[in-house]
Amino acid sequence: MAIRTILVPLHGDEVDAACLGVAADIAQAMAAHVTALFCELDPAELLQSGPGWEADAASSAILMTSLQDRAEAQRKAADSCFSAWLTRSRVRFATSPDGQHGASGELIVASGRPAAVIRDHAVVTDLVIASIADLGELNRTSVLEAALFEAGRPVVCVPASVPATLFGVPVAVAWNYSAEAARALNAALPIIKKSGDVAVLMAGHHEDEAAARRVVAYLGWHGVKAFALRLGQAGRPTELVAAKLRELGVGLLVMGAYSHTRAREFVFGGMTKYMLENTQVPLLLAH
Repeated sequence: MAIRTILVPLHGDEVDAACLGVAADIAQAMAAHVTALFCELDPAELLQSGPGWEADAASSAILMTSLQDRAEAQRKAADSCFSAWLTRSRVRFATSPDGQHGASGELIVASGRPAAVIRDHAVVTDLVIASIADLGELNRTSVLEAALFEAGRPVVCVPASVPATLFGVPVAVAWNYSAEAARALNAALPIIKKSGDVAVLMAGHHEDEAAARRVVAYLGWHGVKAFALRLGQAGRPTELVAAKLRELGVGLLVMGAYSHTRAREFVFGGMTKYMLENTQVPLLLAH
């Protein structure tokens, strides 16, 4: 699969630039089109959805004005960040296919529920790029869930620390034989082909020499030099994988997202939850 379209949800804050930077890196390498998407929240809806909110008319008016001012400031910040990115990254502005080669980009400002807006745009894109710098913030969580679960698209999750490039550096694949891991590996192929060596990581009860050979051979048929590493069972698989990423100097981790149910991962923990909360490198996830 070629990557020709990339969706970057913007929030009007400091992390937008990091996500757009990763998008430019991929778009320049793939001659892809980047759609930056800012969703305007309706202050009236926010006010009404507040739990237990009751106030007199004067207090409601003050709060409404504050929410409107904040929404306008975020929209202006997103617009300014996008304009600066176009200039800095030398990406040409385009709103429709025009037959020209090279990276292009546009900014769309939409309104509605963020999850629904993201879903509608994500279903017709090849790759979503989303910040995980502050997943405790509701809008970031809804972006990730809408892209992975509702749209079924692969997502590059960008942590607070972002490498200069995803290309020419080692890539790791967390392999556990799941359908989610297979989808993530397939979605990552265009990036992997332009990157450094690929380490296939297996830990705990997922270690299997025959399976490792199959994954390495699969990547080899795609022209990718790969090797398998069995991490053993002397520790939690999440911690073993994280330690190996640091040792190898990995610039991207490819993994399936939520091979178990989200409820089970929330209660008992899991690789997806751990990496989203602790990773120092971008993750390419697929469900």
